[in-house]
Amino acid sequence: MPGPRGGHTSAMLTEQEMLLIYGGWSNSSQYSDIWLYDINNNCWVDPELSHEIPRWYHSAIVVPAIPSWKYFVFGGSIGNFEEGGNRTTSRMTDEAYVLDIPDIKNMKWY
Repeated sequence: MPGPRGGHTSAMLTEQEMLLIYGGWSNSSQYSDIWLYDINNNCWVDPELSHEIPRWYHSAIVVPAIPSWKYFVFGGSIGNFEEGGNRTTSRMTDEAYVLDIPDIKNMKWY
């Protein structure tokens, strides 16, 4: 189960009947992970897929593209800081990434 967080994005993968959450931050961590909530089985799934750089306050949208769904992520704040450390080391970015979602076991960042 994912830890509490803010500044993340979420999207509904209707074909897989799952809710996807990505990124965000908490009082002690910044996240670059993805979690899926399986609606039918009422459980969290960790696909063990991470983006290299923690990201929060970004924008994202899921698109039912062909041949597979895509999760587009744009901008946000990036960086790493230790608990209680200086949080001014993060910076805003205008980078864009896409997560290809052919199925839950074969997701890949581009």
